[in-house]
Amino acid sequence: MKDWDDLRFFLAVAQAGSITAAAQMLGVNHSTVSRRIAAFEERVAVRLFDRLPSGYRLTAAGAAMFEEGARIENAIDGLNRGIAARDDRLSGELRVSAPVAFSSMILMPHLDAFMHAYPDIEVHLHASDEMASLNRREADVAIRSTGRPPETLIGRRLFGQAVAVYASSRYLRDRKLSAETLSAMDIHDYILDMDDEQRPQWIREHYPKSRLRCRVDGKLPLLAAVQQGMGIGRLPCALADGDPQLHRVFPFTTWKAGDVWILTHRDLRNSGKIKAFMTFIANALRQERDLFEGTRPDDEPQQLRGRR
Repeated sequence: MKDWDDLRFFLAVAQAGSITAAAQMLGVNHSTVSRRIAAFEERVAVRLFDRLPSGYRLTAAGAAMFEEGARIENAIDGLNRGIAARDDRLSGELRVSAPVAFSSMILMPHLDAFMHAYPDIEVHLHASDEMASLNRREADVAIRSTGRPPETLIGRRLFGQAVAVYASSRYLRDRKLSAETLSAMDIHDYILDMDDEQRPQWIREHYPKSRLRCRVDGKLPLLAAVQQGMGIGRLPCALADGDPQLHRVFPFTTWKAGDVWILTHRDLRNSGKIKAFMTFIANALRQERDLFEGTRPDDEPQQLRGRR
């Protein structure tokens, strides 16, 4: 193996299970991955994958190579982290990963303030609901919802994350209802995120006669659908409580949906720009605690108060 990049392409296909998914991981097009894998198999004179309708499956030879290749990849990743950890400059590229809705609606003002405070740091924000690997340095810092971070990562718990059921003013007006008098019998339509089960417990328990109106992929489309009045939906309070046209409805409670952490790899804890970013953003985001935890400024459970 004279070209170590061959190993990177091979490992990506082995991990992803398909050429298309591997191409997305690597940030290249489908044909490039397919061509590189075919050329690699020809050079080593071994078939590494079985091409199946369901995707690419490792052969016995491919599985043996994957085991050794993963060790090499881990060693290279560790070497890269070691080099980055010795960089105490407050300049250069910093890669940050955060969920799409969080990036769009919460993070940007704080990111702007950080970039003004540290003008020589070039931030690359990867907004995705997929978890970037900090071990492989797909990101230097990640903001993610998790119960317990892996032991290889260090960081700070920022706050808990609450969700509640919301209806729009339009939804209530069209049905001649109000958030204060709404009952389970009044609910006919609901919307689900793709991550939810077909008929989750909160629907079965509180809105037994309702029907699935729409299923969407992601929190931002779910928010937009509820705002449009297509049905009720369970949304993060941090996204919905800022809209005066959205109202929490029966059963007037919030659910805890994990904790929000800011994390980096343990090996990178001494990097100057990573420390600066994590401290700055953690202090800024902690000002949003009430918003994320769904804390009300008063005791009126039915009535929404706008974001302060």
